[in-house]
Amino acid sequence: MPVPSADVAGQAAPIPFAAIFEAATEAFLVADDQRHYVAANPAACALLGRTLAEVLAMRIDDLARPDQRQWVETAWAAFLADGVQAGPMEIVRPDGTVRH
Repeated sequence: MPVPSADVAGQAAPIPFAAIFEAATEAFLVADDQRHYVAANPAACALLGRTLAEVLAMRIDDLARPDQRQWVETAWAAFLADGVQAGPMEIVRPDGTVRH
């Protein structure tokens, strides 16, 4: 698998600690300011039930239950304003199951 990178100012920038990112058993997702995923490790892809290409074509909102999408927008605005965000989010997998 290639070293994960994020699009920074139109150029791919390697994610620091890429080997740890890739080997981690915990799911890690990286999103840009517009909530588009720019990187996901294998554990995240497994949790989401999607390929890396599928994840990178998505936004955070796409994984939320339809009744939570407004909450995602509000929480993201707070994250951008405050610089921190913590807490669970339920995600919907392609088969319709919900994960926490």
